[in-house]
Amino acid sequence: MPDLLHRPDATEPELISSFDLITPLNPGICETASSWQNGSRRVMPGDHIASGECLAVEMNLLESAFVFLVNQDAKGELTRMFPSECRGLGNNDALLHPGKQFQFPSPASPNAGVLKVGGYVGMEIVYAIVIARPNLADSFAARLDGIQGLCSAGQAFPKDFGGQNGSAQERIHSWQDYLNRWAVNNPGLIQWREIRFWHDPS
Repeated sequence: MPDLLHRPDATEPELISSFDLITPLNPGICETASSWQNGSRRVMPGDHIASGECLAVEMNLLESAFVFLVNQDAKGELTRMFPSECRGLGNNDALLHPGKQFQFPSPASPNAGVLKVGGYVGMEIVYAIVIARPNLADSFAARLDGIQGLCSAGQAFPKDFGGQNGSAQERIHSWQDYLNRWAVNNPGLIQWREIRFWHDPS
C-alpha cells in the first residue's frame, strides 16, 4: 500500500483508508467493453505500465471529505485528473463519504470511459489529496484551476508552486512541499498520498 507521506500526529484523525491504482489483467483489451470483466490487479509502487494501457483509481475514506486527483509526469508536469471536465468519465462530485468505494473512472460502468497511459515515458506519480472542510477544498480547487486537465488546456506547472523552470525532480519536490505546507497548516483536515509507477514505451 502506498505510504502516507504527511503522517498525521497521533491526535489527528485519518481521512484516507485506502488509495490504489488498478489496471486490467489483460492490457491488450483495455478499451473494449470486456476489459475489466476479466479481472484487474493493483499497481504496486514501482510497477511498469506501458503507453496505451489503462488505469483506474480506487479509494476509500474514513471521513466525509473532498477528493482531488493530480498526475505528475516524467517531466514534472501536472495534470488535474479529478474532478474532471471530461464527459464520459463518470461521477464528478468531489465530496465523498465513508462506506462507499470511489472509483475513477468506474470499471463497473460500460459508459464511464478509460484513463489511458500516454505522454512522456519515465516515472509518473498519481496523487490523491483529501480535504475535510468545504472552504479549504474551494480554496485548493481555485489553485488547481490553472493546471491543465485531462480534457482542457492550462499550465503544466504554475509558478505559484515554485520550481517552474527547474528539473523534473525539482518540480516534484516543489509540488510535494506545496502539499505538505497545506497539510501542516491545516492539521487533520488535509492529507495526501502518492503512487509512483514506471511509464514504459508501448
